Amino acid sequence: MQPGEEVLAALYIDKSSRLCATMNVYEYLDKASPYNRNDTVTGTVYEVSKQFGVFVAVDDKYSALIPAKEVHEFIRIGDTVTARVTNVKSDGKLDLSIKKKAYKQMDDDAEAVYQMIEEYGGVLPFNDKADPEIIKREAKMSKNAFKRAVGHLLKEGRIKINEKSITLEG
Repeated sequence: MQPGEEVLAALYIDKSSRLCATMNVYEYLDKASPYNRNDTVTGTVYEVSKQFGVFVAVDDKYSALIPAKEVHEFIRIGDTVTARVTNVKSDGKLDLSIKKKAYKQMDDDAEAVYQMIEEYGGVLPFNDKADPEIIKREAKMSKNAFKRAVGHLLKEGRIKINEKSITLEG
């Protein structure tokens, strides 16, 4: 933590009867949330794990996880995120996605790809067959989302795909 940053913390009484605070809030979160699949929720990020994903306290109260495969942007502890519930597990924990459903997200992703091509001077130096890590680093989306977006732009006639690049049409 740095001065001025805000993070989620839990208060407890230690074994010497002193009031203490901890950023390890997982055990203090409720697992029985009132949310269902496809609900939109807001929460505070309290832990980020490359292996598991982003742990979120929905309403600063309920346990949730954005799986690592869903995270394609930089998220920090203390960030507030708005997400869609993708699953309610049998123990009540929530799985979240910060993306809209694929068919809704595609338009936004297509515009992001188009703007990225414009920023590259009209020629993107890789295409939809590029390594997934390059796509994630440059486009901030999964390879599948990138391919859907590129396909959408291609169908609209806004781009051309070459062997090693994507260019703006016209």
